[in-house]
Amino acid sequence: MLIFNNDDLAIGAVMLDEVRLTRDALDRLGKSTPSPILAANMGNKMSGWVRIGIVLSVVWALVGGFLGNNAVLNEAAKLTSAQLDICVSKNKRLLHSKGDDSEPYDKIWTPCWAEHTKNFMTNVEGHWWAAVIVGLAPIPMTWLIVYMLVGLYRWIRRGFVRT
Repeated sequence: MLIFNNDDLAIGAVMLDEVRLTRDALDRLGKSTPSPILAANMGNKMSGWVRIGIVLSVVWALVGGFLGNNAVLNEAAKLTSAQLDICVSKNKRLLHSKGDDSEPYDKIWTPCWAEHTKNFMTNVEGHWWAAVIVGLAPIPMTWLIVYMLVGLYRWIRRGFVRT
């Protein structure tokens, strides 16, 4: 249960009155669209650039997650393939050192294929973490960089405005 004291209610009433006063003043001035700052305070919708940023963030989360996951799975497949090749060459050397020049499949490949699945599962452990990091980590960093660049642009632009 929320408990409000009179001060909280008074602050809320003042804020509502300010919004009403701002809208009334805009109506008297004949302005149908307020400045971006007033629009944000009055609960109007997001700007188009923010919407584009949100859409691009969602798209990157999906694409980046797929790319990160795919990269880890490809590296795991390469590593597992190398492990299979090492196992096969080790078994061939072992058979040839005993004087057996034949290459029986069951003595060379079968033990390696049994190891192959186990090795692959070990190599891909944690592949979803790569998807999460590649998909989500760049998003807040990009928002911060864009926010700083927009602020810098506005600061520079204010320097050229004559008062």
